[in-house]
Amino acid sequence: MRSEGSSTEGASWDVGVNPINITMDEPSDLTAHYVRAQAWWQILVRTDVISAILGLLGTVVTVGLVGGAWFRSRKRRDIVKAFLAEIDDVYSRLRTDPKKCEEELYTLRNTILEGLTEGKMTEDNYAILDNRIDKYVNELAEKQEDKRISGEKRAKGKE
Repeated sequence: MRSEGSSTEGASWDVGVNPINITMDEPSDLTAHYVRAQAWWQILVRTDVISAILGLLGTVVTVGLVGGAWFRSRKRRDIVKAFLAEIDDVYSRLRTDPKKCEEELYTLRNTILEGLTEGKMTEDNYAILDNRIDKYVNELAEKQEDKRISGEKRAKGKE
C-alpha cells in the first residue's frame, strides 16, 4: 500500500502541514490520530504552564519584596548612623560652649523629627537618636551646674 498526502479525507487542518508518505509491503490497518497545532495562547492556559508561570511570578514578587524591605532597612540604618555621627560631632566640637552646643543639638533633633514624619526612619530609630541627644544635653546641664556651684564656692571663699 502506498499513501501520499496529508489526510485520507483530502483536507488538512492547518496550512503548512507537511504530507506524510507511508510505504508498506503488505496490507495492514493503519490508524492515524491527528492533533491540531495549538495557538500560543492555548499553550499558555495549560495547567502545567500556568503552574510554572505562577511559580516564577511568585518567586519574582517574593525576591522583590524581600529585596525592597532589605534596601529600606539598610537605608534607614545608614541614616541613623549618619545622624549619630553628626550628633557626636556637634557635641565633641561645641561642648566647651554649652549654649551653642545645646542649640545645635536641638536643631538636629528637629531635623531628625522631620525624618521620622517623612518616613525616612522608624520610631525605634528616632528613640535611639533622641536618647543620644538627651544624654548630651544632660551632660551639658550637669557641667553648667558644676561650674555654677564651683563659682559660688570661689565667691564665698574670697569673702
